[in-house]
Amino acid sequence: MPSFYMKKTRNGIYYDLNYSEFKFYSEELDLTFVFSSKLHLTKFKEQFLQHRAEFNQKYSVRFKIKCSFKALPDLVLYRRIESRGFLIKEGDTNLCQKFLKLGGEQVIRKD
Repeated sequence: MPSFYMKKTRNGIYYDLNYSEFKFYSEELDLTFVFSSKLHLTKFKEQFLQHRAEFNQKYSVRFKIKCSFKALPDLVLYRRIESRGFLIKEGDTNLCQKFLKLGGEQVIRKD
């Protein structure tokens, strides 16, 4: 691989996310989202909680069942913001977008 992919450009962008220093760790999900630039990381940090709330509200209205998703809205927002690649880590394991599968749904009585 050419060495220019490993370096940050003068505009602060990594084109190979494996070398990026811009990471966001979600304790709730135990996942690390890797970004190509500080701007993308900042946008994600600013928007992810509000995006979760809006996403859950939208699908609660649509299905007429209270929804409480965390991983799905975060993945959707990550894909929307990070336009230069996809790299999410679970520990030291890279998760490939092609092979992700969401599971673990629970039905909980609403009080």
